[in-house]
Amino acid sequence: STETAANMNTAPTTPDGDYVCISRLMVDVSQPQARIIAAPQPDESCCFRASWIRQHLHMEPESLRLINVTGDSMEPTLNHGDLLLVNTAHTHPTPPGIYLIFDGYGLMPKRLETIAMHGAPRLRVMSDNPQYSVYEKSLDDISIIGRVVWFA
Repeated sequence: STETAANMNTAPTTPDGDYVCISRLMVDVSQPQARIIAAPQPDESCCFRASWIRQHLHMEPESLRLINVTGDSMEPTLNHGDLLLVNTAHTHPTPPGIYLIFDGYGLMPKRLETIAMHGAPRLRVMSDNPQYSVYEKSLDDISIIGRVVWFA
């Protein structure tokens, strides 16, 4: 299945230039490794102050996309329906934190931590909700869509 929309090439600004509109994220999860696809839907974007993105987040708006949380695995930190701002340029799980991933079962935010060991890199995948178990995956078995940098 596919999540809602995003145009990965541009982050349009408002006419006065003070705000930048961030598009929704669309991810093709029909293959084993999910990939971000371009699907502009300007009516699905939210606008943020450009200066806040650059000065507070220290990022360029072109790499940011929005998505809503589905499910309860990250409660109480993230709740079903919360809006996430995802940095799609940050796809390596260092430092540890909350990342948007596709692990073969679904697109979801999870806490990731790299496990130091010999051989293929492994990740510890954690939910904040204690009803969900911690599990490990090979870095090759997970598509990291980006790091969650803000939520509401």
